[in-house]
Amino acid sequence: MKLILIVEDKAIIALTYKRAIQKYYTTNLVTTDLAAIDAVKTFHPDLILMDIMLEGEMDGIEAARQIQL
Repeated sequence: MKLILIVEDKAIIALTYKRAIQKYYTTNLVTTDLAAIDAVKTFHPDLILMDIMLEGEMDGIEAARQIQL
């Protein structure tokens, strides 16, 4: 089964996404930019669903740039 990494810092939104897709895909949920980078290295997801307005050191766009490297 394909793995989707959900990167969302708002719990209600993250759980909504997870419930909507968990019938069809394996999901992994993280809430921070740095956790997203680590999760990609560890789990090698097929798709990343990322909030671009993450709170923390970097926003979702910068986290995506770091993941692409």
